[in-house]
Amino acid sequence: EIGASSGREASMVTLSAIKPSLGAALDLYATIIRRPSFPQADLDRSKQNLKSAIVQEKAAPGGLLRRVLSRQIYGETHPYAYTGAGEEAVVQGISREDLIAFHQRWVRPDNATLLIVGDTSLAEIRPLIEAHFGDWRAPKQAAPVKRIPAVAVAAKPRLFLLDKPGATQSIVAAANIAPDREAPGQEAMATANTVLGGQFISRLNLNLREDKHWSYGASSSITRTRGPQVFIAQAQVERDRTADSIVEMQKELRELVGKRPPTAAEVEAAKRSDLLALPGSFETAGQVAGAFSDVIELGQPDDYFNRLSALIAEQTPETVATAAKQLVQPEAL
Repeated sequence: EIGASSGREASMVTLSAIKPSLGAALDLYATIIRRPSFPQADLDRSKQNLKSAIVQEKAAPGGLLRRVLSRQIYGETHPYAYTGAGEEAVVQGISREDLIAFHQRWVRPDNATLLIVGDTSLAEIRPLIEAHFGDWRAPKQAAPVKRIPAVAVAAKPRLFLLDKPGATQSIVAAANIAPDREAPGQEAMATANTVLGGQFISRLNLNLREDKHWSYGASSSITRTRGPQVFIAQAQVERDRTADSIVEMQKELRELVGKRPPTAAEVEAAKRSDLLALPGSFETAGQVAGAFSDVIELGQPDDYFNRLSALIAEQTPETVATAAKQLVQPEAL
C-alpha cells in the first residue's frame, strides 16, 4: 500500500509492504517521491472528486462548522485558517504545472524525514534506503521556510449563527486560541481537557448527555499544531435546546477556570484514562509510525513517548487547574 496526504504541518508519502517485497516496493515508492508524473487524467479526476466533496461539505452542518470556525479563530489570511475541502473555483484552477512547481519547491531531501517501522535494524535497512535515495540531492535553491504568525486571543466573546433550514439538530461549538505546542504544560492542558470533555465521564458529557439528555455526546479537544493551537468544545444537540445548551456549555467552561476547578478525583480519573490508553496506541506498526510522525511534525524530542507516562503521572490538581486557565479563555470564545 502506498498513499499520500497533506495536513497543516506536513505532506506525507507512506509505504506499507511485506519484508520479502520491500526492495521492489521501494522502487515504486522512490519513483513516486522523486519523479512523480502527475498524469493529467488523474488530476482531472481528483479535481472532480474534490469539488464533489466540497458540495457535500457545504450541505452538512459539521462540514459548515469546519469551514467557518477556523477562519473566525485564526483570521482569513493565517496559514492555519482551515477551509475544509477548499473552494470550487480554486480547485478548478489547479493545473499540472502547479503540482510540478509544488513538488519542486517542497519535496526535497533537505526538507524530508524518513521514518521506518518494522522488524529490521539500521544496519539491515540502510543499504536498501541508500540504493533508492542515496543519490537524491537538494536543488541549488534554498529550502523554503514556513512562517506561522502568532494569533491574539479575541478581545471579547463572539457569537455566530450558521442557518441550516430543516436541520433537526444543532451543533454548538465554543473555541479559543490556545498556546503554541512549544509552550510548557502541554500534558497538563491535555489532562484538563480530559476532565472537561475528553472522556465519557467528562463534565460536558455528563451534563448535556447524561443529566440533560439533550445530546448523544459532548466533547472537547485541542488541535495539535506547532504554532497557535485551538481549544474547542462541541456538542450536537436537540434543536429546541440550542440556546439552553450554549448556556450550559458556557457555564462548564467558566466553572472549570473559576469556582469549580478540577478536583483530585477528576484529575486521577483523567490521568488513569490517558495512561491506560497509551499501550493501545502502539500495538501495530502503523500506530507506531503514526505516533512518531506526530513527534516529527510537532518538533518534539525523539524520546517524548518514553517520558510521557511520567509527565502525566506527576500532575496534581493544582498544576491541572493552572493549565486549564491557559487552555480555556471564557472571555474570548
